[in-house]
Amino acid sequence: MNRLELAWSTYEFYTLEITEHELAHVQLIKEINQTFPKLTLSERRSIKSKYTQQHGALCTLYKKHIDSISDLIELHKSLVDIPPERDVSLDSLQSLKNVTYTLLEEMNVYKKEIDELFS
Repeated sequence: MNRLELAWSTYEFYTLEITEHELAHVQLIKEINQTFPKLTLSERRSIKSKYTQQHGALCTLYKKHIDSISDLIELHKSLVDIPPERDVSLDSLQSLKNVTYTLLEEMNVYKKEIDELFS
């Protein structure tokens, strides 16, 4: 496998992982919203711990996704022979990287709100 294909495979892997973790995150937020007033103190600690763990995993995936996009950008800048099916504009890749940064920042905002809710 050449470097470009490896970079695309890595990007695609993290994209799929993020999708799965984002779905789990949405489900956990729904669970918190629906059950929070009824939770006992130990249940609150448990669900907060679950959220903290999920937040950390998703943020790590966003960072790895950003790294994989950075690799694609560098390869697209340096390679001459990019197959048509892998030819993506640098502007599109940079936009995607910026969106992922924004998602990472938003996750940190959510984390602060969750921390405040559970304090």
